[in-house]
Amino acid sequence: MAQPTEETVQAAKTLVSSEPDDERRGLLLSLLALLAARYFDRETIRKLFKQEMTMIRTNTFIDEWLEQAQQRGVKIGWQKGRQEGWQEGERKGERKGHQALLLRLLEHNFGAVPVQLTLRIQDLPADELQRLFNLAMDASSLNDIDRAIPVA
Repeated sequence: MAQPTEETVQAAKTLVSSEPDDERRGLLLSLLALLAARYFDRETIRKLFKQEMTMIRTNTFIDEWLEQAQQRGVKIGWQKGRQEGWQEGERKGERKGHQALLLRLLEHNFGAVPVQLTLRIQDLPADELQRLFNLAMDASSLNDIDRAIPVA
């Protein structure tokens, strides 16, 4: 189903305006605004129904709808924040995993890794850790790895 445009809403408003009974016209406008709210943000709805807002406001369910729309906005914001949090957690987890693997490989190949080198490795992004891991596969000493870490 195609998403309606502002022109579609304007055309529907024109049809509704032909209703002679004020109460029914107000109810139809309220329903139209409610349907439009599924596709447009609050500011667009206000712009589209600017002239009709007084008539729409006389219908009590529109106030309930505005409250529900606000609650949905909070819920959507919360869900977006939650998703962003998960993504950030995944990035951090990936980076920590790369750090652990690199340090484990270095310990396996060269013994104890100096604290200063460990601290430098902990500040690196995941792609840099992957590069160093590949380098560590063939490195002849910890100095090779230390020299390959970019200076901040």
